[in-house]
Amino acid sequence: MLSSCEDDPLLCLKVGLYSLSVTCAGLDKKLELYRRVESTIVELGRLIDSVWAMKPLVGGKEIMKVLQLKDGNDQVGKWVNRLVKWELSYPSGTKQEYL
Repeated sequence: MLSSCEDDPLLCLKVGLYSLSVTCAGLDKKLELYRRVESTIVELGRLIDSVWAMKPLVGGKEIMKVLQLKDGNDQVGKWVNRLVKWELSYPSGTKQEYL
């Protein structure tokens, strides 16, 4: 049995290189995960930047028509808020899907 690297320096080098390759493989996986997370964050940032330019799918007058209301009231405001939340959750959603 070997007691130290002094007895077989080549074996110690091989063990060290193997250890390094295992560590590098683990780092490669972590780096890949980091890059995927970073990419997702950047994409979400782009979506957030475009939120300000979004036009509502349905306006207050149309909501009043669907709800059969004669004048605007708190219900219209609540439905507009719901619509905004829905649109942010489903950015490719259509007016028909919402109504």
